Amino acid sequence: MTQGTRRAKRAGQGARSTRGSWWVAVFAVLALTLTGCGFGEESGTPTVSTTSTRVASVAAPTAASNPGIMASPGGTGIATATINGPPAVSAPLFTPTARPPAATPTPQPGPKPAPKGDQSLTMIGPSVLPETLDPALVRETTAAFLSRQVFRGLVRLDNALNPVPDIAADYEKSADGRVFTFYLRTTAKFQNGKQITADDVAFSLKRACDPAIAGGRPVQTLPASGGLNDVVGCTDRLAGRASDVAGIIVRDPLTVVITIDAPKASFLSKLTLSDAFVIDRNDLTRGPTWWQTANGSGPFKLTTWKPDMIVLARNPTFYDQVATLERVTLLLGAQTSNPANLYDANKVDIAPIGLADVDRVSAPNSPTKDQLRAVAQLETVYIGINLKQTPLDQFNVRAALIRTLDRARLQTAKFNGRATEAKGIVPPGIPGGDWSATIPTVDGKTAKMLLPADAAKGLPAITFGSGDGTDDVLGPFVKSLAEQNLGVTVNVEDDVRFDDFATELDAHEYGLYGISWAADYPDAENFLTPLFHTGGSANYGGYSNLKVDDLLDRAAVEQSAAQRFTLYKQAQQQIIDDVGVIPMYHPTSYTLVRPYVKGLSITAMGVMRLETVWLEGKPATATVPGNMQPKP
Repeated sequence: MTQGTRRAKRAGQGARSTRGSWWVAVFAVLALTLTGCGFGEESGTPTVSTTSTRVASVAAPTAASNPGIMASPGGTGIATATINGPPAVSAPLFTPTARPPAATPTPQPGPKPAPKGDQSLTMIGPSVLPETLDPALVRETTAAFLSRQVFRGLVRLDNALNPVPDIAADYEKSADGRVFTFYLRTTAKFQNGKQITADDVAFSLKRACDPAIAGGRPVQTLPASGGLNDVVGCTDRLAGRASDVAGIIVRDPLTVVITIDAPKASFLSKLTLSDAFVIDRNDLTRGPTWWQTANGSGPFKLTTWKPDMIVLARNPTFYDQVATLERVTLLLGAQTSNPANLYDANKVDIAPIGLADVDRVSAPNSPTKDQLRAVAQLETVYIGINLKQTPLDQFNVRAALIRTLDRARLQTAKFNGRATEAKGIVPPGIPGGDWSATIPTVDGKTAKMLLPADAAKGLPAITFGSGDGTDDVLGPFVKSLAEQNLGVTVNVEDDVRFDDFATELDAHEYGLYGISWAADYPDAENFLTPLFHTGGSANYGGYSNLKVDDLLDRAAVEQSAAQRFTLYKQAQQQIIDDVGVIPMYHPTSYTLVRPYVKGLSITAMGVMRLETVWLEGKPATATVPGNMQPKP
C-alpha cells in the first residue's frame, strides 16, 4: 500500500523504544499508519478477462528535475529470527489452483500443537489504549496487531511474509494483471456463525474508501488512501468524485471481483492490510465504538477494553485454525514500564526488553539468556526534513546536516552495535537485492563550510512524538553533533503527545522531526512511495522531484523483479542526493519468551497471528499481577 508504519512507544523502553514499544516492534504491522501516495485511478466499469493466469547510475539533482532543488556538492546481538517458525522473508504472490469456491484451503505445514495445562497467555501491551480497532481507521501498530486478531481479510501474510489465502479460498488473475477474481471459502463465518459473503467483502472495502468515515481528518490519512488506492474508483470515492467504488463487483454470493488501475506486483500484499478486513455491517448500528463488541471475522473476540488491560478470548467457531489459547491478556499502563522485572517475577509470558537490559539478560550466567529472541526489523529510523521551511529549503543546509550526523558513531556509542547502521532508506531485509545507497561521508569541517551564513543562527527544533520512542537516544545525539560540528543551536521537543505529533506531521508543521517507519508489507514501495512521491500521504517534508516520481511510478507497474529493484534503488539514491531525508538506523527487537510458549513466530514485521500459539506446561506461579486479574 504505500502505507508503512509509524509506531508509538511504551513508556520506559530505553533505546529499543527507538520507536516503539517492544510491543510495537514485535506485535505490529501498522503503527500510526500513514497511508501512501495515490497514483491516478482509471474510471469505468471493470470487466473480467476470460483469460486468467495464476501467480505466483544516478543523476545528481538538477533544476530540470526539480527547480526547488540545487545541485549537490561534490547490528549484532542474539540471532534468532523466529520461534517455531520460518525465518525467510520474501514476497511472491501465492499461486492458487483454479477451481470453483473451495470449502477450505489446504492448511500450511507447521508445528503440531500439543497443549498442556493452562492456555492463558499474558504479554505486555502499549502504554495507552489504541484509539480504535475499526479496521478502516487503524493508524497505529498496537491497533493493527489487535485488529488482525479480531478481523480478517481475503488474504493475509504468512510467517515468511508471503500473501496467502484467508477468507478467500482461491483467486484468478486476468491476463493483463488488472482483474482479480476471489472465491470465498464456504466455511468462512463471522463469530456469531453468519456466513461471510461477497457482499460483506465488497461493503467492507467500499466503506474503507468512504470519505465520510474520516471524521473531519483529511481523507489522505485514511489507510485506504494508500492501501486500496490501486483499486479502480477508490481514489475517486475518497475525493468525493464518485458515490461508489467501480472496481469492486460482486459476481455471486461467494465471488468478488476487484479491478486495479494497472498491473502492480504489490497489490496482493497491500490487500493483507487492515483496511481490507471484513466487518459485519450490522455492527455499525451500535455507534462509533462498535468494534469493542464486534461480530468479528477473526480467531479471537475482544472481551475486555480498559486503560490497564486488553483481553482477547478464543473464537471457537473460527473458519481456519481455531486458536488453542483460551485467553490472551495484554497489560497496559505505567505498571508495565519495566518488562524485564515483570518477566523475572513470572508475571508475563512474553516481554520486550530495551537495550539497557539486553547485556544483563544475555550474560553467560543469566537464567533467561536462552529465552531471548532478537529479530532485525523491516524498519528505518530517520531524521525527516521539511524542504518547505527556512533554512531547510536551502540544499547546502541539508548537505551540511547530513555530513554532521555520524550514523556509525550512533551504533557504537549508543546502541553497542545492537542496531544496524542505515546505509539507505530501504531496510536491508527487504527482498530485491542490496539496498545500500551512497551517503555523504561524515565530515564536520566540510559541513561547517557548507552551512550558509544566514543559517548559522540556528536550525528548527527537532521534534519527536512523546510516544514515538526515537526521542530517547536520537534527539540528544542530533542536538550534540549539530551544535558541536556546526556551531548552531538545535532544540529538542519531545513532549508532544503522539496523537498531536501525528496530526501536526500531516499538516507539515515540523522543520526537523525524528520518526520510525516500519513495513506494512515487505516491499521497497512501502518505504519510498508514501514518504517521497509528490503528494504522498506520508510525505511530511514536502519532498518533490519529478524524476523520483517517474521512477516510483514506473517501478509500481514493472513486472520484472530485477528491473523493479533497479528503479527503486535509483529513486532511493536520488532522494538521498537531494538530502530529502537522513536515514539513521534499522532497529532490532529483543523479546523474552517463556520456553513453554510454542508455535509463536516472530517475523521481521512482528507477530502475524496468535491462533498458532499454544502453551505446554505453564507453571501455576506464572500469573497476571493480582490487581490486574481479569474477572470471569
